[in-house]
Amino acid sequence: MSEPIYIKIEKYLKELIDSGEIKQGEILPSENKLCEKFNVTRMTVRSAFNNLVKEGYITRKRGIGSIVLANRISDNIGTIEGYTKEMINKGYNVTTKLISLSIVEADKNMKNKIV
Repeated sequence: MSEPIYIKIEKYLKELIDSGEIKQGEILPSENKLCEKFNVTRMTVRSAFNNLVKEGYITRKRGIGSIVLANRISDNIGTIEGYTKEMINKGYNVTTKLISLSIVEADKNMKNKIV
């Protein structure tokens, strides 16, 4: 199965940005130019642009165009990892040590909240 054309456009634009052909602060080709180049509708091009915005490659300014961002936001935006997983990913040896364990009877207020 072939990948959607908006993904191809997105990859094309990422390549221009990553290669430095279009540098930070510069404006990407207009939607109309990309529509002509790829023979697609503006909606298709907008889908590619929206993905680039979500991934932190570009920002869109009305009346100006789509501008390449200086510091691309991490691909992991929106993901939250637990402390243990984060430390393991950083190369630390993570262990857990039980210091104390006891059973405590719940007070009346707590008993009423647990159904």
